Amino acid sequence: MKPRPPHLRPAAALALLLLTAFLAACGGAARQMPAPASMPVEAPAAANAPENAPRQVVPKTPFILPYGGEVSLQDGKVRLRFDQVLEDSRCPAKTFCVWTGQARLQLSAWSSGSPAEVFELSTLRKNMEPGDTYTYKDLRIELLSVDPYPENPREVIPTADYQLTLLVTPLR
Repeated sequence: MKPRPPHLRPAAALALLLLTAFLAACGGAARQMPAPASMPVEAPAAANAPENAPRQVVPKTPFILPYGGEVSLQDGKVRLRFDQVLEDSRCPAKTFCVWTGQARLQLSAWSSGSPAEVFELSTLRKNMEPGDTYTYKDLRIELLSVDPYPENPREVIPTADYQLTLLVTPLR
């Protein structure tokens, strides 16, 4: 194999440097958006709630919904449940990735006397921006984060460990 001419060596070094910077940027872009620091996050369980009753959440206050968990909104008129993790291809924190990946989640919302409406939220919207929203009746349900975040590529997160941070906002 012939050695490269000396005038091509700086170009190869520059290309390698740019590729390394690109991959480092891709790895950092996979982080989840945390709930805004100015907004308190409601605890996942209420100490004085009856054992089988879903936890009542306050509109406009981020709250944590664990896998399989159910919450009550609007004085019990609307319920929301985290049903399934459909996909989790998020780029692990200790890895460099070309694509950030996404977590896709299935939830259900229903009100008394109505069948459940099943919907999906994703950490990436169709326009590749973080976060996703869904409108159920007069409520906007926004995905703020999905935890835990994968640390390394070999890690498999048990489904039962997943929890969502959501924000529900009345539209009226």
